[in-house]
Amino acid sequence: MSAIARGCLGLNVVKTYFNLHVFITTKRNFHPLLVLLVLLVLLVLLVLLVLLVLLVLLVLLVLLVLLILLVLLVLLVLLVLLVLLVLLVLLVLLVLLVLLVLLVLLVLLILLVLLVLLILLVLLVLLVLLVLLVLLILLVLLVLLILLVLLVLLVLLVLLVLLVLLILLVLLVLLVLLVLLILLVLLVLLILLVLLVLLVLLVLLVLLVLLILLVLLVLLVLLVLLVLLGPRAELLTQDQIDEFKECFSLYDRQQKGKIEARELITVMRCLGSNPTPSEVQRHLLSHSTDVGGELDFSTFLNVMHRQLQQEAPEEEILEAMRMADKEQKGFILASELRAKLTGLGEKLTEREVDELLKEAGVGADGRVHCEQFAKAVTRSSAKR
Repeated sequence: MSAIARGCLGLNVVKTYFNLHVFITTKRNFHPLLVLLVLLVLLVLLVLLVLLVLLVLLVLLVLLVLLILLVLLVLLVLLVLLVLLVLLVLLVLLVLLVLLVLLVLLVLLILLVLLVLLILLVLLVLLVLLVLLVLLILLVLLVLLILLVLLVLLVLLVLLVLLVLLILLVLLVLLVLLVLLILLVLLVLLILLVLLVLLVLLVLLVLLVLLILLVLLVLLVLLVLLVLLGPRAELLTQDQIDEFKECFSLYDRQQKGKIEARELITVMRCLGSNPTPSEVQRHLLSHSTDVGGELDFSTFLNVMHRQLQQEAPEEEILEAMRMADKEQKGFILASELRAKLTGLGEKLTEREVDELLKEAGVGADGRVHCEQFAKAVTRSSAKR
């Protein structure tokens, strides 16, 4: 039966009429607000994706800049170390050169002193026989000369010690500067590393927040879609629920609150709905139930609610009536409607036809106006 049977006092009356003319496929249109919501969600997802790409590019750019700065800093440090090393080598060479010059001068001085001593000794030997006085004088001169040599050696030794101390002081200063420079470089590298870690953590935090927002948005969209598209048994009236419960109980033969899935189409048609086998199959699949399974009353209410939502009784009646009105006059004769209902398809009795026409407010020999007839039948159903 089609959904209009709900407007025919529970009688299987109008079903025959519509089966004679056309199989009416229920039109399912997407709600404009739902389309707008989906488009808005897609736009938000696109914006989030663009922001995520821009954020990744920004992070990559910052990392590249930090890497370049780090390379430049390392090169600068290496250059400074190289310059210090060159200066240190030059200083060492200079010190060695000075030491070598001093050593040469010292050797020359010693040789000169030895030569003088040798000459004096020769002269002393030559003159010892001549004059003892001269010998004494020479002896005194020799002592003075030795004292002078010792003094010179002492001066040279002091100069050498001072030079060594100066070199050690310079080396110590250079070593301290080098250590300070290394510590400064390590400190800068540590600061850069800390900044880099903080930046990475910040980026990860932002990405995590974006991911959480995206997940929440998807969950919100799914929730809205479930609210908009999901079957809601609570939208049924209490009279409908009572009627469905009464019919459901008739097929709950074992009194366990469930009916067999293969009897679903029969129960739905008994309640005035007109599902096709494929629609029933889709209902079962949506609730993860096969033909050999069972349905409880809550699932049955959801199935009935969804089926009622996708059926339009008044439109189906009006469309079928218009198909019978070939001249498009807006009405058909009651006799013509009576002949079709009692002579074709599942034949109705005269009494059933009279009851149908009476509910629709149409006289037995009058005209049946398509729109009035459709409204009267559905209005009668609503009262029921």
